[in-house]
Amino acid sequence: MITSAEIAAAEFPVVKVRAGYEIDEVKQLIAVIADALRHYELGGPAGMVITAKEVRRTGLQPTKFRDGWGQPEVDAVIREVVKALKEYEAR
Repeated sequence: MITSAEIAAAEFPVVKVRAGYEIDEVKQLIAVIADALRHYELGGPAGMVITAKEVRRTGLQPTKFRDGWGQPEVDAVIREVVKALKEYEAR
């Protein structure tokens, strides 16, 4: 299961020609996700942080022909986050 430290340290390739996501927007989402995972890692209860459903519904702004973080790489990490949050929420 992905940890708050792993998500906080996540790095993604910068892309310009192929589709990416706005870097600042992804950074903001990563910070919120890291806080949520840290909350659960410290034994916090569900319902006080962003949920798996909310992460899944987050619409990141796509980029093309300007710097962004690679969509496939970001999406793969988001899938891992959703999986981890679901596990915590089920406890």
